Amino acid sequence: MKLERLGWNMTPARFEMSGGGALNVLKMRTEKPVLEMRSHRPVVKIDQSQCFAEAGLKGMTDFRVDTNSYAQSAVAKGIARIVDNGNEMMAIENGVDAIAEQADNNAFGIFEQEFVYTAIPKSRPKISVDPWTMNYSYTPGRIINETEPKRVQTSYTPPRFEYYVK
Repeated sequence: MKLERLGWNMTPARFEMSGGGALNVLKMRTEKPVLEMRSHRPVVKIDQSQCFAEAGLKGMTDFRVDTNSYAQSAVAKGIARIVDNGNEMMAIENGVDAIAEQADNNAFGIFEQEFVYTAIPKSRPKISVDPWTMNYSYTPGRIINETEPKRVQTSYTPPRFEYYVK
């Protein structure tokens, strides 16, 4: 009797992957949101220069201007008085004693003053307000996706089973 031998060859299934897989596929970068704010607080400005000027407390420039105008008016009044006195002296035909009248006026009339009692300041201070301002700029954050698609190479070899008889 002849014995038969039974034999077989088996190739297992094989699965292979190449191409980096999912390791370096996902790249993401974020930009943070930016909020810039600038604000100017309200400013209250109170100008009391007119009130102080009425009380006699003036700045140098205002004092100089007032002194110059007062001096010019005083000189103009003095010149007008001298001219009037000269014209009275020349008008002898009127029969008025100009010398006695001018002496009386120069002795007493020039020094007559008028006094007024009043409350100061007479005017109100000037008040102005620069309002509150708010300026802002907003840049929203974002996600930048720099994903590079990499294909994964796969290969599959199915299992094989062969048998033979010898």
